[in-house]
This record gives sequence, structure tokens and C-alpha cells, in this order.
Amino acid sequence: IVLGYSYNDDNGSSSGTVHVVYGPMVGTFSTDSSDRVLNGPSSSDYLGRGIAITDDDGDGQDDVWMGAHGTTYGSAYLMPGTSLD
Repeated sequence: IVLGYSYNDDNGSSSGTVHVVYGPMVGTFSTDSSDRVLNGPSSSDYLGRGIAITDDDGDGQDDVWMGAHGTTYGSAYLMPGTSLD
């Protein structure tokens, strides 16, 4: 599961955060138990505003695209599936 919190303030006001959780999940979930946490680089980046799961390189593993629209320029970050192992 990939969760985006674009208004999270962990790395500056509205820097944004993406949480990755490996399954299976049972019961209640807290972001404190995330397997991976990625924070937006600076204030007003809004990382996690857009998320897409693809297999861009054709290796059979899901790759995660994360969007950060920022206040002036937007950015896209790719987390290859091989880095999720």
C-alpha cells in the first residue's frame, strides 16, 4: 500500500510524505508502522499529491511514481520496485 500525505509538515510546512506499507495488513493501521517513509525535500513541495504504481522497466516489480506539485515548479520522483525489497 502506498499512502500520500501532501500536507504533512515533517520536513517543512506542507513538504509532504509518502508511506509504503508491505502487506498483508490485518486490523488497524498507523503510519508509525510504515515500512518506508519518504519526505518531501522542503516546504511547500506537497510530495504525495499524486501517486502511480507502474512497471516502467518491465522487470515484473511495481515501481512507484510520486508527484510533488510545489509552489512554483512540480517534480516527479521514481522509486524502482527493486528498491522496495
